[in-house]
Amino acid sequence: MTITLPLIGRFLKRWWWLIVLPGLVAAAYTVATYPFNAPTSYALTIRFSAGDSTPGPATADFDSTYYSYLSSEYIVANLKDWTRTGAFMTAVSEELAAEGITATPAEVAGQITAADSDRSILYVFFGGPDPDRLAAIANAAIRVLETRNADALAPLNGENANVVALDVPA
Repeated sequence: MTITLPLIGRFLKRWWWLIVLPGLVAAAYTVATYPFNAPTSYALTIRFSAGDSTPGPATADFDSTYYSYLSSEYIVANLKDWTRTGAFMTAVSEELAAEGITATPAEVAGQITAADSDRSILYVFFGGPDPDRLAAIANAAIRVLETRNADALAPLNGENANVVALDVPA
């Protein structure tokens, strides 16, 4: 039997509904189950600059600012790693508790989505469904990074590094 255009036409005329029906069922299912009110999520990024308060020695090859920028890069890299630890999450949770806000370290870890560093700038990324709670966690993280960073920076012999938040949670 040779397949010709008239034969294909008769087949489509008789069995068109078998071709169209699966598409209609899939479209109806999609419309019925599509979440038209998708959950709202908020995100913010806080940038930090950090450095050591003691300048390095000036030599014939380098001036003291070279060592300041170099130590800043190392401090930022170490702070980035610290923001991923349970100790940091616990410190942020304690900071929130001092304000009367209850948040477990696990909840704080869920709101701090990532941290990264680019040379001497630390980026901490936050995300969550409640903008007020997210801002409170970000503010607590700022205070911890600015005032309690000596726990993560052993080479500074128990002294805090100078950490400055370059952004305000908004």
